[in-house]
Amino acid sequence: MADALEQMILAMSLGADEALPSEADDLAERVEAATDGRGADLTLEGVGGYAGTTLDQAIRLTRTQGRIVVLGGFLEPVTIDLLAPLQKEQSIIFSSCNSLLDGKHDYEIAIDQLASGRVVLDPW
Repeated sequence: MADALEQMILAMSLGADEALPSEADDLAERVEAATDGRGADLTLEGVGGYAGTTLDQAIRLTRTQGRIVVLGGFLEPVTIDLLAPLQKEQSIIFSSCNSLLDGKHDYEIAIDQLASGRVVLDPW
């Protein structure tokens, strides 16, 4: 689990309020305690894989009207119950690395930020 620990440390160094391991037995209780019972404002699903268990988990742990960003790639079709995020009015956002912002490709924006020194990759 060194990779998960390293990811958690990096998330905290980049400004996350809390970083918790998805496989923790007491994860729901820890999220509840960290958010005064509300649930997470923003949940990043970064695992993907073959099953939607991490996406289901993100839906459960994210607050009403919270956001879920899916960064992980799923290798097979995933079935999720859309009633829960519908009832909680959650936004599920799927990440894509092929978009435009103000007429600039996302890779151009990233290269500009790296070249200017605004983004430092050493911690990554």
